[in-house]
Amino acid sequence: MIFVHGMRPTWRSFIKAYIATVVMAAIAFVANMLIGGEANYLYMAKPEATKSILDFLPANYALRVLFMAAAVTLLFFLSYLPWLIRDRKAKKAIAVRTAED
Repeated sequence: MIFVHGMRPTWRSFIKAYIATVVMAAIAFVANMLIGGEANYLYMAKPEATKSILDFLPANYALRVLFMAAAVTLLFFLSYLPWLIRDRKAKKAIAVRTAED
């Protein structure tokens, strides 16, 4: 979306994505509890039977959610960083031009 459609991450999009993730995790948690057995929506009830990158996450549900939230936050800031730098440079350039006038 960034490169093809020219969209950029914003604080508002970060909040919306975070809320959507929490809502989906809550729904997955409830579904996993109601269905029981082998239900593992969003791979949050337990690690997969086969090896995957999710094996690095703790087996505890609450800790899995915290680690996933931290990963989402880190990825957002990494994708937002170029725009943050560009916006700050633009703000400084405007401040310098205004001070010169």
